Amino acid sequence: MSLLESAKERHQPSTWSDMPTGTEVELVKLTKGSQEYTSVISKVNLRFRAGYGPEKVVRVQNPYLWGCYLLKKAECTNRSDCSVTENVLFHATGQSNIYSITKNNLDWRRSFRTKFGCGVSFSPSATYANTWCN
Repeated sequence: MSLLESAKERHQPSTWSDMPTGTEVELVKLTKGSQEYTSVISKVNLRFRAGYGPEKVVRVQNPYLWGCYLLKKAECTNRSDCSVTENVLFHATGQSNIYSITKNNLDWRRSFRTKFGCGVSFSPSATYANTWCN
């Protein structure tokens, strides 16, 4: 096994599917009824009128951003000398922004419609986050 394959196997989430060589980001559509799909839907728990729920659920596979996340998590754990608590938070945006965000991450310098000043907002409530989505 090569060093790259070993690193991917060790650090890549077990739910990820293989990505073609040279692919920076992949959006994988989750199958309705699968454990991963059900988990996401239960966390979203949006109360839409009939016909207005999520169109689909996708898993973002971006090895670079995943690696950045793991490094930041390790840095926070080492600095604070205690465990790091992860939370599920929601960010709503227009469909035209999805690919850019999944490829390059969120960038507060590019936000122009802000309620509380410069920054990128998140909410523990999917319903509340959705009120800011266009």
